[in-house]
Amino acid sequence: MKYSSPASLKELSRYLPFPIPILSGPARGLWWKNTSQTLNGYWLGTYEVAVQQALAKLLQPGDTFWDVGAQSGFFSLLASKRVGPDGKVYSLEPLPQNCQTLQQQRQLNQFPQWELLEAALWNHCDGIVLEESNAFTSTAKELTKQNSATTPSVSLQKLSETWQAPNVVKVDIEGAEATAFHSLPASLLPDTTSYILEIHGAEAGSIMDQYARQNQLAWYDLGFNSIATPPEWGQCLLLPISH
Repeated sequence: MKYSSPASLKELSRYLPFPIPILSGPARGLWWKNTSQTLNGYWLGTYEVAVQQALAKLLQPGDTFWDVGAQSGFFSLLASKRVGPDGKVYSLEPLPQNCQTLQQQRQLNQFPQWELLEAALWNHCDGIVLEESNAFTSTAKELTKQNSATTPSVSLQKLSETWQAPNVVKVDIEGAEATAFHSLPASLLPDTTSYILEIHGAEAGSIMDQYARQNQLAWYDLGFNSIATPPEWGQCLLLPISH
C-alpha cells in the first residue's frame, strides 16, 4: 500500500472544502479557510513567527492596527484577536483575489472590528498599474500613456484622514514604500505609533530612515534589539524613541 507523504498531505489541505483552526502561535484557535492564494504556514501557525510575536507584544485590547499590504489576511486576523471588539483593524490590499480571501477569513471569525479597503498604497489617489509577481504579491508602478488599466490607489495622507489613528502599522508593499513614504509631513501619524516594516531595496531603506528621523523613531530588529540603520532588505521595527 502506498502512503501519502506529509508534504502531500499539506498540499491537500490547501483545497479542503471546510475551515480549519490555526494550530499554533498567537492566532491559535482562529478559523482559517485555505485557498489557492494561501500558504500552509498560515493554518499551521508557522508563517513569519517573529512578526507574529512582535504583533503580540505591540498590540493591546482596544488598539487600532493598520495592515498595509494585507495579502491573505493572516496578520489582520491575528490583530483582530489581539485588539478585541473594542479595537479596530484596517486592511489595505490591492489584489482582488486576496481581498476575497480577506473577506472570507473575516466572516469565518465574525470580526466586525475588521474593515477592508481594496487599493494600493501610493503617493496619490489617482490609480496605478499593478503587476502581479505571483499568486500572493504584486508590484506597483505609475500610470503612463501606454498603460490604461488601473488599480485603485490611496495615499498615507488620505488614510490618516479616513481611518482611526493607529497604534501599530504593518507595511509590506513590495518596494512601494519608497514612493508611499517619500516627502510626507512630520507627525502625519501619532508619535506613539509603532511600525513593522518589510524593506525592499536601498532606496526604500533610505526613505524610511529619513521618515524615522523626521518622526523620532528608532530602529529595531523583530526581536526588539536596537539596530543602528535599516536593512537594505528585510523585516524590522520602527518604534517611538520614548517606547
